[in-house]
Amino acid sequence: MMNGTVLRIREEIDRARRKGVGPRRRFSAKLVARVIDYARTRLDAGAKQSDVFRELGIGRLTLNRWLRGSGTPDSHWRQVEVASNLIEAEPSVRNRSALSLRTPRGIRIEGLDAREAATMALWLEQALG
Repeated sequence: MMNGTVLRIREEIDRARRKGVGPRRRFSAKLVARVIDYARTRLDAGAKQSDVFRELGIGRLTLNRWLRGSGTPDSHWRQVEVASNLIEAEPSVRNRSALSLRTPRGIRIEGLDAREAATMALWLEQALG
């Protein structure tokens, strides 16, 4: 039996899918947060994960990824260490004259200076987020 919360979440997922957001596309951060909150509440209450993803009408792998945090918009950014002195950096970094940027979808942009990389990262975050 589905309660009102599940029905509202499923309706929101269905609306997002009809808009073209679905497989290989990101759902809104708000929707992902609602799904995670609901799923954690159900799991803490003793429900099986298989019951939760069936109730919500989403895939098992999607739910697992969202619960791990790798499906949220901010999770695509990884913390990096910037070498203040390239001589102290690893040889593979020291020999590069420019930066490269790789998006979560596998797009790789090379040959950027620091300002260009920062600008591109901000643009991608706005465009994809």
